[in-house]
Parts: sequence; C-alpha cells; structure tokens
Amino acid sequence: MNTYITTKQKKQQILSRFNAAYEIAGRDWKNLVVSVNPAGFNTKFGADALNRIMGDRVRGTRISVEKLEEITIALEKAIGIKDQNH
Repeated sequence: MNTYITTKQKKQQILSRFNAAYEIAGRDWKNLVVSVNPAGFNTKFGADALNRIMGDRVRGTRISVEKLEEITIALEKAIGIKDQNH
C-alpha cells in the first residue's frame, strides 16, 4: 500500500485545518497566532506570511507548506485544538 502524500495533498490538508481553525478564531486570528509565537510572527516577515495565507486560503499558492503548517499549528494551539501530527 502506497502511503506517500504529495506536497500538494499535504498543503490541502493543512489548508483545511487552517480554515477550520480560522472559522473558530474569527477576526482576531492574527493576534492569536502572534500571542502563541511572538518571535515568529511579530515581525515584518511574519506579518507578510499571515497576509499571504489570507490572500489565498483556498489553494495556498502564495505560501510554503512549512510556513502554512507553522501558522496553522500556532492558531490551533491558541484556540485549544491539538495538532494531530505532533
């Protein structure tokens, strides 16, 4: 059985998790992410990443899988959802 997941599939899975967490967090989601990881997101580079994810919440073409996952994990942690993979 082949259990290999492509980068595109992984990105879609993470985008689904992000969108679910975003719906719970609401408009204050960026502040929640920053509160969990201020060193990573309370910078111009971090703010740019947060803006990129909002610019393309459907396909995620504007952001790397790694950065998307980092933001998603921080948001899930802020709203009390445990990351299923860690």
